Amino acid sequence: MVWITTAAICLAAVTSVAARVCVLGTEPDDSAGGRVRFVLPPGDPCSCTQVMLGGHNAYAPPRKDQPVYIDTLPMNAEGLRRSQGCPNKNAQSEDPKKTSTSLDETLAIPVAGEVVYTDCQQALSYDQRTSGVYTIDKEGTFNVYCDMVENTKGYIVIQRRNDGSVNFNRSWADYEKGFGDLNGEFWLGNDKIHKLTFDGLPWELIVTLTAFDGTVAVARYSDFQIKELKDMYEIAIGFDGGDAGDGFDTKHFSAFDKDNDDDSKNCAKILGAGWWLSHCDESQSNLNGVYYTTPMSIGGINYKGIYWSTWKFETLKATEMKIRQITT
Repeated sequence: MVWITTAAICLAAVTSVAARVCVLGTEPDDSAGGRVRFVLPPGDPCSCTQVMLGGHNAYAPPRKDQPVYIDTLPMNAEGLRRSQGCPNKNAQSEDPKKTSTSLDETLAIPVAGEVVYTDCQQALSYDQRTSGVYTIDKEGTFNVYCDMVENTKGYIVIQRRNDGSVNFNRSWADYEKGFGDLNGEFWLGNDKIHKLTFDGLPWELIVTLTAFDGTVAVARYSDFQIKELKDMYEIAIGFDGGDAGDGFDTKHFSAFDKDNDDDSKNCAKILGAGWWLSHCDESQSNLNGVYYTTPMSIGGINYKGIYWSTWKFETLKATEMKIRQITT
C-alpha cells in the first residue's frame, strides 16, 4: 500500500532517535456512511511527533481500532495523541493549579502548600481573578477550569468543544471519569459534576453556543443537578431563558455501552457520543457529537454532529457548558 511505503521513506529521513513521523492512510468507512477515516500506522500512536498524510485505499477491511475521521482530526501529532487518549506531553506537575491539564491526573493530591478551594467562586473571593486551571476539593481533590467572568462570577467549566481535537465517542466509564484537556476540549466527568452539584444548594448552568458564521447564543438554567442513581446519571434543571432556547428534552445520560435513551435503538452508539439523548433522530441537542469543520444541516447521518436544534438546525463550531453555585 502506498502509505506504508511513504512511512518507511519518512522514518528513514528522521535523524533524531526520539522523533517518529507517522503517515496516516485514508479509506472509506461504510459503517459511518462512507466518511473518510484514517488508517492508523503500526506501533504506538502516542509516540508520534509528526503526522503526514499518505495514500488512499478504496477497500476498507473491518478494523478493531477506534476510528479517527479525517473531518474531525487536526493534521498534527497532538491531535492524533488526543484522539487516542494519550497522556498530555505538555502537562507539568510542579503547580497543579496552573499547569496540570490532563483529566487523567485530576484526582492527584496537590503538592505541599498548594491552595485548594471549594469551587471557582471561592477562588475568586480570594482574589484569584485569572481564568485557568485550579484545584478544588469536593468529596475528593481534583482540578477544574475556572472561568472568572468580569471578576464577579467564578464558573466551573464542565464541557468545551472548539476544534475537534478530542474524540468524544467514549464509554460510560470515560464519561463518568472525564477526559480531554482542561485547557482545550474536555468533558469534566459525570461523577465530578454530581459531587459538585448534589449538595442541596442551587447551581446555575450556562450553555454557550457558537455557529460557524460567528454568531453566539446562550441558554441559561437554574437548579442544575446531576443525580447519581443506580447505573444512571439523571439531570435536573429549570430553563431560565436565553436566545438559544431549551435544548434538553430527556433526563438520563447515555453512552454507547450504556443505553438509557427513549428509543428502541442505541442512540449513543448510532450518533457517536455520550449525551442526554431522547430519540436517535429527534433529540433536541447533542453537544458531544462528531465535530464537523464546516456547518452541515441536521438530518440523517448529520445528527451525529454537534447541534442545539432549538437555536440552529445545523452543526456548530464551538460549545461550552459552565456551572456556578448561586449565592445571595
